[in-house]
Amino acid sequence: MYVAWRSVGRQIQSVLKLIATRHPPRPQVPLRLQLLYRVRSNTMVARKERRAKAAEAVGKRPTWITWTPVVLFFGRERGALPWAPNPQDIRDTESGTGGSLPHYRQVVWNFVGCNPYGARELRLDGKFYSVGHGDPGFARDGESNNCLIDSLRQCLNLLVDRKRVRADLIALFGNANGRAKVTLNSFLDLDSHWQTIVVSLFRHTLCNPIANVQLDNFCVIGLFTDDPDHGVVLGDRSKRRLVVLNTSDAHFDPCLLKH
Repeated sequence: MYVAWRSVGRQIQSVLKLIATRHPPRPQVPLRLQLLYRVRSNTMVARKERRAKAAEAVGKRPTWITWTPVVLFFGRERGALPWAPNPQDIRDTESGTGGSLPHYRQVVWNFVGCNPYGARELRLDGKFYSVGHGDPGFARDGESNNCLIDSLRQCLNLLVDRKRVRADLIALFGNANGRAKVTLNSFLDLDSHWQTIVVSLFRHTLCNPIANVQLDNFCVIGLFTDDPDHGVVLGDRSKRRLVVLNTSDAHFDPCLLKH
């Protein structure tokens, strides 16, 4: 009897081994990963439900504008909004018109290496530029953070005392709020100050000063090293371009067109 039961036990072990080889046991998943998977699955299901609801509301496939509930148009059909732009609203979307909407327009640019002197080079809308150095000045000389002034000065190829331009900015923006406020050593803002800087540069240039500057003849393009796919365009792109490169939202360098 003992021999018979031992034989049966061996047969059972053989069957279990065969099953194990054909169906290996699954590894134990940590509880933390199980919970993470459940949370992610529930989030994806909820997101799909919101997208499907938004798509049904507008009668088309979901797009990013209908995915986000905080967007004004979320869950609303076309033509259901009570607001329609008038000519002034459309004008407000263009830079340099004094409208209330900030104007950001995508530009195509990328770094292409360095020239034999070690200066960086970039390509903007198919044209090549060399990146110079915007001099911020020294505190011992009574100036600091004037790199935007110096960058636009180099783009215009003018000889100007930067401190006189800073004085004009303080006179106009000394009591302003936010980024537009200018003090003796504050950082300058491209959107707020470029027009005053250009006018002041021509007014104080050492060679042939110009009192009345037509700002419509200029376009300032600000590129960002921290976001190399985009830039800010201020003015008509078909006019004379003044290109500057911004780093960390603080320092500016001029980009000079290669001929």
